[in-house]
Amino acid sequence: MNIVENSEFDDTEIAAHLPGNHLRKPNLSRIRIELYSDGSFSFTPDGRVAHCIPVPGLGGRTEDVVAWLPDDPDSWWLHRRVAVVLGMAAVERAEFMHDPLRVFDTPADWIATESEGACILDWSAPLACYLPSDGLLLCQSERLARKLRRALTPPTPKVEVCHG
Repeated sequence: MNIVENSEFDDTEIAAHLPGNHLRKPNLSRIRIELYSDGSFSFTPDGRVAHCIPVPGLGGRTEDVVAWLPDDPDSWWLHRRVAVVLGMAAVERAEFMHDPLRVFDTPADWIATESEGACILDWSAPLACYLPSDGLLLCQSERLARKLRRALTPPTPKVEVCHG
């Protein structure tokens, strides 16, 4: 069953699939999902077993759900494909307080640390719009630090002199 058929994302509908109080600290849940090649998934009673957590957006309302297979935490899928960063409350706090922001490799790593910090869910998004504009990003791994540096480095246009 796909719980979202329109553009409205209803927290009461998602609660049927994710036990616990998902409007506060996200709880890790085990669900069954069908995976799609576009990076999304749907809830289904006869799908693959996966771990998932709700993705709170600004203001705390559930924006999306991220899921990963228990034997492959390095790959994940988004229910609606709208979330960019897991841990927006930490991003906001780091921006406002000028504190360092911890950035984790995977949603599984993020949830294992009591949901402190952030995890990039969509690397195709303009990440500079979602992360603190100044300050320090403390990455969990060197691989993540390299990837984040590349993603935050703006492309440089080719500049030439036009003769004539």
